[in-house]
Amino acid sequence: TNVNLLDAINKGRFREDLYYRLCQVSIFVPPLRERKDDIYLLFRRFAVEQAERYKMPMISLTNEARTYLLNYRWKGNIRQLKNVTEQISIIEKEKLITLDTLKKYIPVVSTLPMVVDNSLFEGNFSSQKDILFTIINSKQQILLLKKEIEDLKEFVKQMLNDGHHEPRMIPSINQPSNLIYPNQPNQDTDQEEEDDEIIDNEYSEVDDTPMSLVDMEKKMIISALQRAKGKRATAAKELGISERTLYRKINDFDIEL
Repeated sequence: TNVNLLDAINKGRFREDLYYRLCQVSIFVPPLRERKDDIYLLFRRFAVEQAERYKMPMISLTNEARTYLLNYRWKGNIRQLKNVTEQISIIEKEKLITLDTLKKYIPVVSTLPMVVDNSLFEGNFSSQKDILFTIINSKQQILLLKKEIEDLKEFVKQMLNDGHHEPRMIPSINQPSNLIYPNQPNQDTDQEEEDDEIIDNEYSEVDDTPMSLVDMEKKMIISALQRAKGKRATAAKELGISERTLYRKINDFDIEL
């Protein structure tokens, strides 16, 4: 492994008893980029194997390509070097490999330090399974919150559609109920006063007791049926539900038509 197991044990990411059960002889092998003398020798060895296997001339490198090969970081170590050598041996017809040809088979590696966000690893996770469960739980909470927002938007939309009058400005709680609200400008003064009186009476009769969702749903169904003059098909269409669903809810709420 390329993981520091002792460090992983201290962080709770590897079982200590398993470590001492498996660890009999420890051999530290430095990465290939720290053994530059071995890079070209291994390259030639892999090139010879491919030439013998496929009965073809062995590939070789120009000086520029060889320098690039030695200075490359080889994150995949010997396995990556072997794969690159095999690909070049099989694909390239020209057996003298230039720098440009070599670069086609080796990905560009950035020398900038990698920026890692350690916020996910600040907690005392006992294993990677705990991290996975935390991510799944967070995703579920986001989905639930999204559903609640959608339900709230739909409820507000239905409430706005419920009522006999066109939408108009509603006074806030701190405002007195006897304020005059302008109506349509083309109506006479008597009509305006009459409308204002109706508005005042409506707001004075509002019950501040919060309603449950069931009560609100029942009220909306009753209002829709009243506007539809008892016609279930018309009321169901206004509520956006099927007539069968409306019929069931009428029975559930014991609504008299």
